[in-house]
Amino acid sequence: MAYHCISRLAEGVDFLSDHEKEHLVNLMWRVTDFCGLEVYNYNVLGNHYHMLLFVPEKQDVNNWELLRRYERLHGKNGGQARVIRRAFEQGGGQAQYWREKLLGWMGDISEHQRRLKEYFSKWYNRQHQRKGTLWGERFKSPVVELTPEVLGEVGCYIELNAARAGIVEDPADYRFCSYHAALAGDQRCLRGLQAVTGESSAKGALAKMRLLMGWEGVKDRGKGKRLLDALVCRKLLKNGGELPFGARVYWKNRYLVDSVVLGSREYVERMGRELGRWEESQQLKGFQGSMRCLLKLRRSVYGFE
Repeated sequence: MAYHCISRLAEGVDFLSDHEKEHLVNLMWRVTDFCGLEVYNYNVLGNHYHMLLFVPEKQDVNNWELLRRYERLHGKNGGQARVIRRAFEQGGGQAQYWREKLLGWMGDISEHQRRLKEYFSKWYNRQHQRKGTLWGERFKSPVVELTPEVLGEVGCYIELNAARAGIVEDPADYRFCSYHAALAGDQRCLRGLQAVTGESSAKGALAKMRLLMGWEGVKDRGKGKRLLDALVCRKLLKNGGELPFGARVYWKNRYLVDSVVLGSREYVERMGRELGRWEESQQLKGFQGSMRCLLKLRRSVYGFE
């Protein structure tokens, strides 16, 4: 089964920053792995997200795989992780108890969304020193038919969100969607596009998704929806949906050319100190940070912006 999950921030909550969107995407992958689901498409915007999630049939998962999933989401050093590991090592009733408990959380779309929203809310509230609800409503999750036609239409709708909102012209330019990640070589997103388009190769899936997005934009015209510009639609449809080699290289290397420092937040902050730009490094968000800070850091390192 597949579900199109949608959730919005509560009224009055500030739009998510790029760093917060990045954190939500990373958390989505960890929760998805924990629950044993698959992400076909996603798009995280300032005040809401879309995810097309596939729930596979129940599988026989061994205890060590259950532990791996738990530790990936919650860490290896927590007290409960150690309790579960010890129970699995010793076997017996406690091992069976934890096995059944963990299996009960697998393959459940509601559990996936609950954990994603709850864990992100706790992190967000700590960052902003706030209390209270972050999400405005229970998530929506219409069931999606598992056919290329329906999956393709839903996938296109999700990927085109930022373009329809006027944030970018081309979905490839929006960093927090699965199409952009697939262009950059993310294998998880490429597999998702293959599932959605029914194509057997990653190259074919990328080209078909681009074509589908172009036709979706054309189809919207005259229906009272927020329109994609006709030139953008033609751009998406150009060359049968296949991007030229130079463009493909550009997307694969975008993080390298947009960033001065690559790594965890802690590493970015440490490098900021060493570069004598601690104040600016405080404002760096995740991998890339604000362009103002990046330009200052780049100037201090390379002598130009």
